Amino acid sequence: MNWLAKALTRTILKSLRLRPYAIAAITVIVGSIVRYHLRTSKRATRSRAFKVDLLGASMNTLLMFYTMIYQHPRRRLLALITAMLVIVSADAAPRRMACLSETGESSARYWSEQAKNNRNFGNFAKANRFEQHAAHCEASEYGRKVVVTFDAEPSAADIQSADFQLYTICGLEGGDIVQAKITSNDETYTVSYYHNYHRMMRYFHIDRDSLTAGFVDQRDFQCRFESYDLSDKLL
Repeated sequence: MNWLAKALTRTILKSLRLRPYAIAAITVIVGSIVRYHLRTSKRATRSRAFKVDLLGASMNTLLMFYTMIYQHPRRRLLALITAMLVIVSADAAPRRMACLSETGESSARYWSEQAKNNRNFGNFAKANRFEQHAAHCEASEYGRKVVVTFDAEPSAADIQSADFQLYTICGLEGGDIVQAKITSNDETYTVSYYHNYHRMMRYFHIDRDSLTAGFVDQRDFQCRFESYDLSDKLL
C-alpha cells in the first residue's frame, strides 16, 4: 500500500512537470502519511468529527509545504490530489475518547480533608501523603480520567477489542493499558474489562448523545473525542 501510494504520487507529479526535488520531497511526505496510518490502522474508529479534525491537520501540513517549494498556479490541482490521498488514509487514523471526572480543585479539597482527618487520628504518614496528593491536584485539570481506544464503530452484535486506561489522583497514579471489550446500542457504548486487583469485571458506560459516562449507573465523567495531530507525528 505504501509503495503504491508513493508510485502513484510520483507519476502524477511528473505529469505536472515539477522540479525533481519537489517530486522527491512530496513523495516522501505522502509515503510517511500512508506508512503512519498503516501502522495504526488497528486502532482506528469511525468518528466523523475526528475524521474532519485529522483531515484539517494533514492538509495544513502538506499545503504549507507545497507553498514553500512550488509557487505555481498548478498548486490548486496539487491540493486536490493531496485531499484525495489524505481522505483515503484518514479512515485508518488512530482515535480515542477521553473522559474526565471532577476538577483538580475539587479533588485537592477532598485530599486536604482526608489529610486533616488522618492527622487528627494520629495517622501522620497517611496525612502527609494525602497532603502531597492535594498539592498535586491543585494544578491538575481533572481528578480522574478514562481513555478508551477502539478499532471501529461497535454494535450490539459485534464485540470488539479496546484499550482502557484509568488515571486516578489527578493523573498521579494509573494509566496502564488494560485490554477490554466494547459494544454499543442506540444509546450507549459499554466498555468491559477484568479488574485484576478486585478480581471482578468492571463496566464503563458512555451515553452516545450527551457523552456523559461512568461505572455502572453513575454518570460522573464527561467525554469527548480526542484527535491526534498528524502534523506533530510527521515532525
